[in-house]
Amino acid sequence: MSVYSREYAREWDHRMKALGILPRCDTRYYGKIYDHLPSWRLIWVGSYYGADYLVVRNSVHPGMKLLYQNPEYSVYRISPE
Repeated sequence: MSVYSREYAREWDHRMKALGILPRCDTRYYGKIYDHLPSWRLIWVGSYYGADYLVVRNSVHPGMKLLYQNPEYSVYRISPE
């Protein structure tokens, strides 16, 4: 992962902390942690930042209506239609 501006770095750090993810150098760490976050946290953080959709690996099941799925990822709607 590379960060090219201070503003972006601060925002990225803020969002990772909101998810409960601590900074690490090993980028594989983020994917492993993200895949195991509770659905409520993903939805809460997504809603807080104004996200309309949640994109997760197929192994993650947030208990929401599935909108789209390919062999690796699934898309769910966070905000009400």
